[in-house]
Amino acid sequence: MTGALNRDRRLRSWARSLVAANETLSPIELATAVASRVRVSVGAPPLDRAHDLTAAEDGAAPDRLDPPDGWEDPWLPGIVHEQAVSPERRTARGAWYTPKSVVEGLIRLAMPDDRPLPAFVADPTCGGGAFLLAALDHLVAAGRTPAESLASVGGQDIDPDAAAVSRLALDAWAAANGVDTPADSSVSHAFSPERLVAVGDALADYPDWWPAEALIIGNPPFGSPLRAGAIPKTVAQFREGREQLLGPYADLAAVHLLAAIERSAPGSTVALVQPQSILSGRDTAGLRAHCVTAAPLRALWTAREAVFDAGVRACAVVVTPGAEPSPVVLAAGPDVTELAPPVEPSDRPISWSGLAATSLGAPALPPTLVHPPAERSCLGELITATAGFRDEYYGLVAACQEWEGAVGEEPNRLLTVGAVEPLASLWGIDAAKFGRRRWVRPTIDLNALDEKVRTWTERQMVPKIVLATQSRVLEPVVDRRGTLIPATPL
Repeated sequence: MTGALNRDRRLRSWARSLVAANETLSPIELATAVASRVRVSVGAPPLDRAHDLTAAEDGAAPDRLDPPDGWEDPWLPGIVHEQAVSPERRTARGAWYTPKSVVEGLIRLAMPDDRPLPAFVADPTCGGGAFLLAALDHLVAAGRTPAESLASVGGQDIDPDAAAVSRLALDAWAAANGVDTPADSSVSHAFSPERLVAVGDALADYPDWWPAEALIIGNPPFGSPLRAGAIPKTVAQFREGREQLLGPYADLAAVHLLAAIERSAPGSTVALVQPQSILSGRDTAGLRAHCVTAAPLRALWTAREAVFDAGVRACAVVVTPGAEPSPVVLAAGPDVTELAPPVEPSDRPISWSGLAATSLGAPALPPTLVHPPAERSCLGELITATAGFRDEYYGLVAACQEWEGAVGEEPNRLLTVGAVEPLASLWGIDAAKFGRRRWVRPTIDLNALDEKVRTWTERQMVPKIVLATQSRVLEPVVDRRGTLIPATPL
């Protein structure tokens, strides 16, 4: 684990302690109190109506709940608010605040030194304002004044509390950087609360004061219909007429990516965090194909680590609406370390999953499998992958039976996750649980399956690799005879 990611986790640990010590305050009250403390630490007046935080154990000693690196950090309100909001609420919204190391790395990836600075930077799902804070720091480091930088960023969030926390964080940044607001006429519009960070649904519209040409960057909410079931009304409305681009199980973050691309004028850049499923999933294949011509990929970040508390493996895509294809910069790890050299464009677009495999250090296929070399360059062009779902699972449960005959004469073998070891099957050796029963030699009566499940099952009865994916180490077993029937989620 890198030092930057360790620092992020130390801050979150501190924030949890602060929340526990101030449990009488609501999340927004606590964020306001922290923002006020940040202002005072940089010599600005405290916020009106801000509550006092838990004091030191004695009047002379430093506060035992001081943050690790001091109170001068404008990121603190967002970090504390994240920890103050219940995990259930964060999970329901699919909203997970992004570690600072990832935010700063993606800002660098979206605003490289060899390109002009964007005139405007917007985060349509800004949460606690992390990407806006990092953008401000980057713009100032690149030569803009703090006041000019504040005038060229904007945020939006569907959650009024999240929008309020973003405003608190940006106000703290302004105080720390000597911007007197709202008296400074160059940023007076920006510090009007409704115009600094708006409350609204990014799938419905962006604030009318955001320019069409901008850098759209952020971490939109994740939400898989596979888990959540019904999708929000605005998501359903946005998907109408776009079914070829967004399949029924496309993640909510992918929907936000398409919305950002469609709302961006040529010359813009869109850089959004996504679940890694967007790189190869069936229901985002149309979106990936659409981007080849409508918004070519310019950079891709992937990480082996689960950098979010949600445990989701994440990536980020940087695309350029209306632009010509250009070399793709690859980056990896929680510090978003760029890899060299960039991948040059070609007549045959390289798949997003292939680029991700390269950035993650996956080995290339041996020459014996690449035939002809110009047409096949990754494993996905040689094989397909599939797994059962609810219908298949319950269909197999109803048709499962214990084989009583001689081993080797069974018509098929039902294989469960518990019966898979690396390169070995425990069928007939150890008992495995399936459908709330334990089996030693389970088989499937194909005649007991309905037509849909039987068709799917027979399609699986070919030579294949059966893979258990829900353990720390991927566990494959080779089915040379084509008689293994994989139980969900194999």
